[in-house]
Amino acid sequence: KMFPKVPLAILLLTVVTVCESAAIDDIPGGSDINGNQSSIPEDSAPKSRLGSSKYVVLSYVSVDFSGSLQTCRSYGLQPATITSQKDNIDVQDALAMSNTYGSSYWIGATNLGRPNNYLWITSNRPIWYPNGYLNWAVGQPNNVFGTTNCVAVQNLIGAPWIATNCAFRMGVICQDV
Repeated sequence: KMFPKVPLAILLLTVVTVCESAAIDDIPGGSDINGNQSSIPEDSAPKSRLGSSKYVVLSYVSVDFSGSLQTCRSYGLQPATITSQKDNIDVQDALAMSNTYGSSYWIGATNLGRPNNYLWITSNRPIWYPNGYLNWAVGQPNNVFGTTNCVAVQNLIGAPWIATNCAFRMGVICQDV
């Protein structure tokens, strides 16, 4: 026996803690695409700051929609809201730096409890507010069988939005609060 007196739970907790801190510390970044430092305190920001100083692509997580909110909050961030063409360009820049072409990422929009009425969860306002900007992929939203209630961005040309099942697991795009 290698560790006869060490409870297995303590050993597992130590291994998980070491692995988590190594994974976060090994991710390059901390600045935006222009080399500017993030406005988020270094000790609370994920080290994968990519793209604009506003958005962070967390490609190393795999969470459902509710987990995306918790993940962003754990870094002092919130799920991304994209209310203008400029916001969308910043998201595209961040996605381009992530080297995950074709992947999808949660953003902070849903119609849960409000069929055909998508809202930003950070403001409880319609996704077209304040200036009418929408970026749905062709044929979207398509609430198939009433199960596609949460919104994700696809890392494709133009960063189109798709309505998808909230239980699917994927990365998340967060932004400064």
